[in-house]
Amino acid sequence: LGDMLELGVDAAELHAQAGRQARQAGMSRLFAVGPLAASAAGAFGVGGSSHANQRELLDALAEQLRLSDGGGARLLLVKGSRSSAMDRVVDALTGAEEGACCSG
Repeated sequence: LGDMLELGVDAAELHAQAGRQARQAGMSRLFAVGPLAASAAGAFGVGGSSHANQRELLDALAEQLRLSDGGGARLLLVKGSRSSAMDRVVDALTGAEEGACCSG
C-alpha cells in the first residue's frame, strides 16, 4: 500500500481504516510505503510493516515471497495514488521494466 494522497484532511484516519479493513478481510500481511500508509500498517497490527521507500518495500516483499515459496496460491494486491508511483513497484515485481524501480 502506498500513500493515497487525494484523501484530504482525514487521510491518516482513512489509511488506518484501510489497514483495519484489510485485517478484517483476512489478509495476512500488509506492506506499506509512505508516511500516510504507515498508519494503515500500524492499524493492521501484527503482520503490518512500514517501509521508508520503494526499494526497501521491494526487498521486504522479495523476502516474504521467498519465505512463502512452499506452493499454494498467493495473491498480492497493490494500491496507492498515482503520485505514489506504485506502478513502478508492480513493474519491478513483474519484471516489466528491469531496474526501473525504486531509487532511494
